[in-house]
Amino acid sequence: MPRLVPNPVGEVVEPLRRVELAVAGLSAELADVRSLPAIHGELVKMNETMAAVLEALQGLRHDLGGSPTSDTSTGGKRRGGSPAAR
Repeated sequence: MPRLVPNPVGEVVEPLRRVELAVAGLSAELADVRSLPAIHGELVKMNETMAAVLEALQGLRHDLGGSPTSDTSTGGKRRGGSPAAR
C-alpha cells in the first residue's frame, strides 16, 4: 500500500548532504587562513629587525659625516650612477 503521508525528512536528506559537502570544501579552501597569525608574527619580527638595521645605518651615516636626511626626498633610493662616482 502506498504511503499517504509525505516524509519531509526524506526530502531534506539530499540537500543537507550537498550543504555538508559544500561546507567541507569551504573548510579545506580556508585552511591557509589559519596560518595568517603566524605569518603576521613573523612580519612583526622582520619589521623590528629592519627598523634596527635602519637605525644602525643612519648611525653609520652620521658617523661618516653624511646628513641623516639626505636621501629622504627619494624614499632613501638613489638614482643613476655608480657608488664610486659619488
